[in-house]
Amino acid sequence: MPTALNLKNTLQQPFGIGVIYILTLLSFSIVYYYMPDEDFYHSSILYEPATVEHKKRLEEILNKDFNIERYPSSPGNIFVDSSHAYNFNYGFDEIRFSIYYYYYEDADSEREWAAIQDKCGKSERNSTFYKRTVVLDIQMSASSGQIPHTVHAIPQGDMSSCDREILSDRYKDLEITKQGFQAMVDITPEANDLLIAVSEEQLGHAPHQFWYDRATRMVYFSISAITTTGFGDILPMTATARLITAVESLLGIFLAGAFVNAVSNIKAKSVQTGVEPTT
Repeated sequence: MPTALNLKNTLQQPFGIGVIYILTLLSFSIVYYYMPDEDFYHSSILYEPATVEHKKRLEEILNKDFNIERYPSSPGNIFVDSSHAYNFNYGFDEIRFSIYYYYYEDADSEREWAAIQDKCGKSERNSTFYKRTVVLDIQMSASSGQIPHTVHAIPQGDMSSCDREILSDRYKDLEITKQGFQAMVDITPEANDLLIAVSEEQLGHAPHQFWYDRATRMVYFSISAITTTGFGDILPMTATARLITAVESLLGIFLAGAFVNAVSNIKAKSVQTGVEPTT
C-alpha cells in the first residue's frame, strides 16, 4: 500500500515522471541490446563510416594472411607471387573472395622451358619465360575456436602437380576434393572477430563484437520508440521485437501525458494559492 501511494505521488510530480521516463528508456535499451541480432534490421548500417572501416580492416588482414610474399618454391626454384584478395562477398558468418597465385621462371633453354611445362602445365607465354596463374575462389567461415580455419577453394581450371605443390606450401593439410580442395589456414583472432562482425553488418545487423556501437544504437532506438518518432533506420523484424517496441511506445505516451498533467495541476494550484509553482 505505501508503495502504491509513493508511486501515485511520484506520478504527480514532473521530476519523478522524468526520472521514470529515463529509467524506462534505459531499461528497454538493455533489453534491445541482448535480443537476438535478427530481431532488428539496421537499414543504414552498411553505409556508415564505422562499418566501412571494419570491412576495410578485415580485407587488409585477409590480404596479409593469404598473400604470398615472393619466394622461390620447390618445383625447379620457380618464383611464386600472389594478388590481393578481391571480389569479396559476405554471407552469414562467412566470406567468399578470390585470389590468384602465379609462378614463373626464365628458363635457360627451350629444353628446360619444355620440361617445366611438362611438369607444371601449359605456359601462358610462348617463350622461354614460363608463367602460370592459379585463380582460386575461396570460401571461409568464422570459427568458434578462432584458429586455424578450414577454407574451401575452387580453382578456375585444372590443377597440375606444381599447383598442388605450391598450394601445399601455402596451406596446411591440403586435401583435393571434387570441387577443388579444402585446407587449413591460420588467421589472427582479430580477423576471426572481424569476419563475424562484418558478415553481420553486411546483413543489416549490429554485431556484439562492437559493444559500444551496438549499445548506442539501442539507446538511440529506444529514444525513437519511447517518443514515437520512428526514424525508420532501425526496424523491428520479429513479432517479439514489435511487441516490445509497441509496449515502450505506449509507456512513452502514458508518461508524456502524465508529465503534462502533473505540470498543469501544479500551475492550477499555484493560481489558486498565488504561490509560484516549483517542480
